[in-house]
Amino acid sequence: MSVLYYLIVFTYSATLLMLLLVVSTYRRGSSRVWPPKSPVILAIGWIWYLSAFTAALWLSFFKSPLQMPLSDLPWKILGWTLIMVSIILGMWAVAAFRSIRRVSGGRVDTLITWGPYRYVRNPQYTSLMLLLLGITLVQNSFYFLLFSVLEAATFHMIALLEERELERIFGEEYLRYKRDVPRYLPRLKGGIA
Repeated sequence: MSVLYYLIVFTYSATLLMLLLVVSTYRRGSSRVWPPKSPVILAIGWIWYLSAFTAALWLSFFKSPLQMPLSDLPWKILGWTLIMVSIILGMWAVAAFRSIRRVSGGRVDTLITWGPYRYVRNPQYTSLMLLLLGITLVQNSFYFLLFSVLEAATFHMIALLEERELERIFGEEYLRYKRDVPRYLPRLKGGIA
């Protein structure tokens, strides 16, 4: 078997398993898996995600039979722009927590509504989705596009789980915040979400 085969099997089986796990958790109304209750579960989740991401990135260097028609320079420039915006947004979102324990979910004592959280409820997931889209455009890879779609679905389900938990913890305060602030994309001045 080739390296390509192993990368495909690992990337998509790990990604699908993660997606099924969070969908199952959401449907059962459970919070056993996410948001993580311990640093160990958080670390396992990140190792799992980063290993699938790394495999998908390696996979994107292989030519796929379904090469996307995006080889022009403007697509690559757009991709690199999205990657840079993603990095800046992600760093801003993490900085808004003002504490590693808050970022990791170990301390949930304050509803964060400043920094990028003034504009969107989930800037970290917006950042990750922009990163995936940017890499897809730069690499022009169908393999990475498929991975990105599966990961975007996973991030969305995780955001739903986290929002449900925040509703439980903060009650009406979070419900007001949820009504006023969109989930992923900021509202334009005219009020379009």
